[in-house]
Amino acid sequence: MPGLLVAAGAAVREVVSAERLATLAALHEEWIAVVAALRQERIAILAEVEALEKRAIESATVRLRALVGYTLWRVAALLAFLMLLAATLGLAFHRLAAGRLG
Repeated sequence: MPGLLVAAGAAVREVVSAERLATLAALHEEWIAVVAALRQERIAILAEVEALEKRAIESATVRLRALVGYTLWRVAALLAFLMLLAATLGLAFHRLAAGRLG
C-alpha cells in the first residue's frame, strides 16, 4: 500500500509539473505577443510624432515666410515715405534758403 501512495504522489507531481510547464509556456507566448504589440504601437506612435513634427515645422516655415514678406513690405513702405519726406523737406529748405518759399 505505501508503494501505491508513492506512485500516486509521483503521478500527481508529474501532472502538476506538466501543467505548470504548460502554464509557463502559455504565459511566455502571451508575454511575447504583448511585447510585439507594444513594439508595433511604439513604431506607430513614433511615426505619428515624426509626421506631427514635420507638419509643425512646415507650418512654422510658412508663417515665418509670410511674416518676413509682410515685414519687408512694411519696411519698403516706410522707406518710401521717409524718402518722400526727406525730398519734400529738402525742397522746402532749399526754397527757404533761396528766398523763394512764399
